[in-house]
Amino acid sequence: MTWVTHVFGLTILYILFITYDVTAQSIDDLLRLNNYLERRNPKKLRPIKNQSQPLNVYIDFYLLNIIGLDDVQQNLHVSVVFNMSWKDDLLSWNESEFGGIKSYVPSSDILWMPALSCFKYVGKMNIFEDSWQRVRVHSDGIVVWQVQKSLNLICPLNMQYFPNDNQTCELLFYTLQYTSDEVILLSNSHKGRNNLYDSSNGEWELNAVITRTELYQTDHSSQIVLFIVTIKIDRLYNFFLQNVIIPIFMLSFLNLFTFCLPDDSGEKISFSLTVLLSQTVFLSTISESLPTTSLHLAYITIYMNCLLIISCSISIASIVLLYFHHHRKKLEKLSKNESSKEPRVQDTFKSAKIHPMPSAQNQSFKKSSRFRCFSCTVDTMLFIIFFSVWLLITVVFIITIIFKNNITGFPEFDNSSGNRKTF
Repeated sequence: MTWVTHVFGLTILYILFITYDVTAQSIDDLLRLNNYLERRNPKKLRPIKNQSQPLNVYIDFYLLNIIGLDDVQQNLHVSVVFNMSWKDDLLSWNESEFGGIKSYVPSSDILWMPALSCFKYVGKMNIFEDSWQRVRVHSDGIVVWQVQKSLNLICPLNMQYFPNDNQTCELLFYTLQYTSDEVILLSNSHKGRNNLYDSSNGEWELNAVITRTELYQTDHSSQIVLFIVTIKIDRLYNFFLQNVIIPIFMLSFLNLFTFCLPDDSGEKISFSLTVLLSQTVFLSTISESLPTTSLHLAYITIYMNCLLIISCSISIASIVLLYFHHHRKKLEKLSKNESSKEPRVQDTFKSAKIHPMPSAQNQSFKKSSRFRCFSCTVDTMLFIIFFSVWLLITVVFIITIIFKNNITGFPEFDNSSGNRKTF
């Protein structure tokens, strides 16, 4: 039975050998394949046999990191990865003729590649022109290109609810020199891939990444396909809360206690002016963080201007009160000088048991007491009035910022004009 077993095993191996070709990949096979593919499309034409049909390019968009968002210049700096794939009818081969090679990475000079541009990109028209990442070609003609890029893009901002604001940036990609009848950009998913996102950014938090394609009507009666990436981010406001908002609240509230200072202290005007200058410094600091646009004014700027008006009113009221205070003291000094010149007739009145008429000094003392009480009453009333106004403005500002509407950035194109259609 032993020899029967050996014969049966050899027979099975022989059948397998003659049924399947045993091939091995070598550098010669790869060179022959590379020369073969170079001859297939030397002019790098649109790689589809039926030129009346469009070529479909599938795109996966990965957001790696939000490097920064310049609020003043309104520029978004992100690091992204594009995973693009398409069917190249001119780059297919029979694996058995080239040592069983299923896929390889050729030079970018021998094949057609989509040249993508972005309407809001700050740089070259072809955003991948200087990219060094090569493509991988499979034997069935499927081409896969994974490219990483750092993009500096224009992103119009709406700073109305700063610092508790959220922003939406639209990235509009399209193919250069090709219409929708020639190349169509398709999204593999309506949501961008966020599994590679680095969440270490301490200023912005990623909310969502949405991808879609639309048709855009150009001026020459032709259409191009837009690959649109919508990035929604929320600002982390803890830094501005601790370094801007809370100091503003404390300074504006401290300014109300100007009316609690005595008129004779000599610090009433200097205290109110010091707080006014401090608020002006904070307003200039906030203005440096906001874009110079009049489309949407930040509520915090309006709030700061209201606080400046209150501080200016407090300073003016303090100056007026101190003017009357010093005017009263001047009158008291004059009345004392006049009373010192009056003859002393007190003994005469005492001997005659006649009550003397009130002297000018006594009358001035009574007037001074009444004016002092009136001044305290005015200070109290002004404190209550300004405190009520400050409290109302502050509560309205806090409610507006916390319970804000989700107003975000505005698109580059007006979709209502009919130029853009969902694809």
